[in-house]
Formats: sequence, C-alpha cells, structure tokens
Amino acid sequence: MAEEKSGKSIFPALQEGLSLAFFAGMCVLLLLQLISRYLFSRPLLFTEEFSRFCYVWIAFIGLAVAHRRNDHIRIDLFLNWLPERARRAWETMIAIVSMAILGYLGWWGVEYLFFNAYSVAASVDFHLYYVYAALPAGCALGIANLAVRLFARPSGGGRAEKEK
Repeated sequence: MAEEKSGKSIFPALQEGLSLAFFAGMCVLLLLQLISRYLFSRPLLFTEEFSRFCYVWIAFIGLAVAHRRNDHIRIDLFLNWLPERARRAWETMIAIVSMAILGYLGWWGVEYLFFNAYSVAASVDFHLYYVYAALPAGCALGIANLAVRLFARPSGGGRAEKEK
C-alpha cells in the first residue's frame, strides 16, 4: 500500500527476499544434484532433501506474501457487485476468519514442532526442527500481514484501487 510504495517498510522486502533466497538455494541444490548424478555418477544425498526443506519454507513464506498482497485465489464475481461499504465489510470478515484459521494452524504447528523437536533428517545430521518451524513462522507472518492490510487500508478503498 502507501507504506510499501514509499519504501518506509522493509518488512515486505525481507519476506520476499527470504523467499527468493530459499528459491535460489533450492535451484542451486537441484542443479548440484543433476550435475553430480549425471556428470559424475555420484549423487549427493543431501541435495534432494535440503531442496525439499527449501520448498517447505517457500510455501509458507509465500502464504504470508500472498496475504499481504491480497493475491490468494478466490471467486470475486459477486463481491464486485456489492457496494463499496458491503465489500469492505466482507473483506474485513474474511481477513478476521483467515487470521483465526492461521492462528489455529500456527498453534498446532508449534505443537508439532515441539513434538518432533529431536527428529533428524534421513540423509544428514540435520534437525527437522528448522523445517517444521516453517508452519508457525508462515502463519505468524500471514497474521501480521493480514493485520497490517486490515488496519492500514487506503482511504479510497481496497482492491479496486489496487488493480488500476
């Protein structure tokens, strides 16, 4: 919104930069896997597993970024027919319900994180705690992004201005 365009907030850039770093890491790991397997006939065991770990983090950071941008898949045919006030009320309700669902998932993500705190990856001695932390982290970022979007709405009204 206005905060992002003026460059005052570094938080959105950090989220996108982090997801880009995980994506680049995943690409490098998969390239290493291809090179080691097909050129040297000696596959590196850790590359496939760590690329999956990167993918998990990409998915949950991407969830948060999509909430910030309001880019989740949805059917908005009837929403566009509503008057502006009713549309804003509906979007507010959806944001609150989404925050509740993310809070619930994040809570269970923390439970799962501590339940599997001592699990180790199959191919390397890497604690899966860092991978399982993606769910509560992504949910927390999603809630934060929804809260910012909910409370920092542009005065002209939401999505119609965004699409111009």
